[in-house]
Amino acid sequence: MGETLGLPVHITNAMSDGCEYHMKIHDLPWWDPHKAIEFIEDHDPEPDVDTPYMATIEELIDLARADHQGRFQHLKVFDSEDEYQMHEDAPEGTAQPIFDADRYLSYIENVRTVIKEVDGYEILRRGTCEEHSTETIENEELAETLSSCEDCRTPGEWVGDKLQNERRKRMTNPN
Repeated sequence: MGETLGLPVHITNAMSDGCEYHMKIHDLPWWDPHKAIEFIEDHDPEPDVDTPYMATIEELIDLARADHQGRFQHLKVFDSEDEYQMHEDAPEGTAQPIFDADRYLSYIENVRTVIKEVDGYEILRRGTCEEHSTETIENEELAETLSSCEDCRTPGEWVGDKLQNERRKRMTNPN
């Protein structure tokens, strides 16, 4: 539809993301931590990017909020009164679900913190030998150093596995 209307590609891509994730985003806090990290990284554009190539995570949360505000559900689906609010336009026996955007935004900030604090370079540093562990090696040179030293652990899949495990651990036990 965006292409037919002649909209810019970044808007068409954001619309496509909105269509794809408008129901899935509601379950974000319950996703597998690795899946949530990848999703948030993909939908978290760099600060200097004016036109992200897809919907941002905040735009998807806004869409989820709008989805909640635009529908009514039967009172039987709610476990407690703090899950819904009565609305004057609601048909009899129905109510409007409450969407707690702060809960999602807090979760997203926690994931962003984990992404910043547990990075691949930190994991790579754990593979250095005694000699290199005392040196200050720039991130860009770290993989090359590990590859060229016989006593260092050669970078490979173990870095990605360790990174995923560390991030998963931090997300499930933030303290």
